[in-house]
Amino acid sequence: MSYDLKEIQAELLEQIKEFDAVCQKNNIQYSLHGGSMLGAVRHKGFIPWDDDIDITMSRNDFQKFKSLLDREMPSFHLSDDVTPTARLMRKHYGDRPFVWIDILEYNYISNNRLAQRIKIGVLVLMSGICRTKTTVKSSTVEKHGKAKVIMLHLLYYIGQLFPLSWRINAYKQVSRKWLQGNQTLVHRTNDQVKSIHYILPKKVIEEFIRVPFEDTELPISKYYHEVLLKDFGPDYMTPPPENNRVTHVDVVREMFQNLQKEYEKKNKM
Repeated sequence: MSYDLKEIQAELLEQIKEFDAVCQKNNIQYSLHGGSMLGAVRHKGFIPWDDDIDITMSRNDFQKFKSLLDREMPSFHLSDDVTPTARLMRKHYGDRPFVWIDILEYNYISNNRLAQRIKIGVLVLMSGICRTKTTVKSSTVEKHGKAKVIMLHLLYYIGQLFPLSWRINAYKQVSRKWLQGNQTLVHRTNDQVKSIHYILPKKVIEEFIRVPFEDTELPISKYYHEVLLKDFGPDYMTPPPENNRVTHVDVVREMFQNLQKEYEKKNKM
């Protein structure tokens, strides 16, 4: 069954409203992120061609939310054991569009440049090792270049020597415990490879403002300008050319649709 973009965005909005209500009730801090943050700032809602929602949380807030999930959002489950990025999904979609909320985690990183390079380098290598058969398909010569594609496939095959659960857990341990320095700098440890490199002052995960988003208000970092500069550059308020206005990568959507089918079958939904 196919859905148009308005139906997808309506389902996303319903999910984020429910998530936001739980966070407000339990004093859990989070921020819209990526295209979702940019949409809030530039469009006061979704970017017109966007079909997903990204949020960021500190590790402590993520762990708190995770501990409350079964009680506060019983119709949802958290997929955080198949890729480094956690995804909040419904337990059962029925006739609803299949969408999810990406949860990206901020962790501390050392103030020392060498230590930063070591931690980021290890995470980049481990992100390749954590790839699955489906996600490695998204690496193309046109998108990444021949050398990177060869390296990603090599790391993927190395990863097959270890159980996926072990690989994901090892990734989390490095993200959360390695080279934290004096805990004044943070980075998104389970974001895209290029974004793992973006280091920001910890204030971006400490102060938030609520801004209009479609028919509600949602939180973004008070220092959203610094975040958006890192992610999109100085012209972030200018929409890209029409040929660059793309929706979610099909191979990633396919992977999580298959995982959702397995989840529903296992749990007899």
